[in-house]
Amino acid sequence: MGGGSTPKLEGLICLNDPNGNPWVRLAPRGGRGLKLPQAHLLRELRGLHEFFQQEWAGELHGALQLVDHQRKTKSLTADGTLAFKARFDTLVTIGLESNPA
Repeated sequence: MGGGSTPKLEGLICLNDPNGNPWVRLAPRGGRGLKLPQAHLLRELRGLHEFFQQEWAGELHGALQLVDHQRKTKSLTADGTLAFKARFDTLVTIGLESNPA
């Protein structure tokens, strides 16, 4: 990205559809963004990891699966949520820096 700075991103499992499936929101902090089903994001991350050897994508895939499991089993703590958000931001930043537009 130009200018040497990567935008801070916000990525949250932010809502459930009527069937209880999680969605992920990707947006610059304070801005409008993209919402997509978590299953679609997981599929894209798996493809980036398997076909293009993007390690950050494999790590993010695993982190999303873990936090979703913790959410479903009600074992996700406030500290765990903060740690996930920080890891999410770090991995997305690595992905953006690894794949400049």
